[in-house]
Amino acid sequence: MAIAPFTFTDQRRDLRIEMSVDCPTPMGYGDRDVDTFLAAADQLHAANPLIDITWKEVAGVPGQYIYKWRTVNGKTWKQTITISTGLTSMNFNQTAGEWELREFEPHRAVRDVLVQMCRTRIVTDLIYKRIT
Repeated sequence: MAIAPFTFTDQRRDLRIEMSVDCPTPMGYGDRDVDTFLAAADQLHAANPLIDITWKEVAGVPGQYIYKWRTVNGKTWKQTITISTGLTSMNFNQTAGEWELREFEPHRAVRDVLVQMCRTRIVTDLIYKRIT
């Protein structure tokens, strides 16, 4: 089920974000899971100014997802994550230079929220873009 993208503005910070989420139950700005994801994405952005974050189910491979985020300084983080009953496994593919610990640590919360949303809300695809 495709959910139309939603765009919102955080007036306090003059920030516009566009998100689209594919899952069986509607999600949008103000949803608890979305708010948890946005808080984690804000922390990641503070350490690594972001272009986008994506979570996409791999076609033809049930339970396998590509988690990726790109920064304005040209770095890309990409993981393949496999979710099965009770288990979550992953591999890593970092590009464009070395990562400092302060850059790496905040992404764990984003990844954990996405895994949880996949397990509880059956989120198959998510796109997050910082517009301003």
